[in-house]
Amino acid sequence: QVLQRQVKNFQSDKELIKQQMEEEKIALKHDFKSIELQTKEKDSKVQYLQHQLQQSQKEAEESKTALHNLQAEKTALVQSLEKQVNKSKEIQADYVELQKRRGIFEKESKELLSEQKRWQQEHKSLREESLQLESAQAKLSQ
Repeated sequence: QVLQRQVKNFQSDKELIKQQMEEEKIALKHDFKSIELQTKEKDSKVQYLQHQLQQSQKEAEESKTALHNLQAEKTALVQSLEKQVNKSKEIQADYVELQKRRGIFEKESKELLSEQKRWQQEHKSLREESLQLESAQAKLSQ
């Protein structure tokens, strides 16, 4: 009887262990499915993040190229501006020189006009003298 009881207990324990193993097997399957689902989700997230990283790297490269182009344009504009400034300085120097020459020309023009008036006055005086001489000569001839 003790042996039968031990056999029953053993069979009962065996059934209990079998049932526990089935439950653990089901739990493990469930855990495995859950892990598999989480892995897929993480793989999907990793792919998304890799895609985002590639996009960001592409945009960074495009930005770098655009910045390089803008720097080249800036350099060209600065050089152009420097040339324009130098040309403007040359023009200003030429203008100052022309103003000096103009002043000299105006002074010489005034002097020439004054001299022209003097010559005209002298010419007028000589003409009057010439007319007086012709008149005197005509009177002498009569």
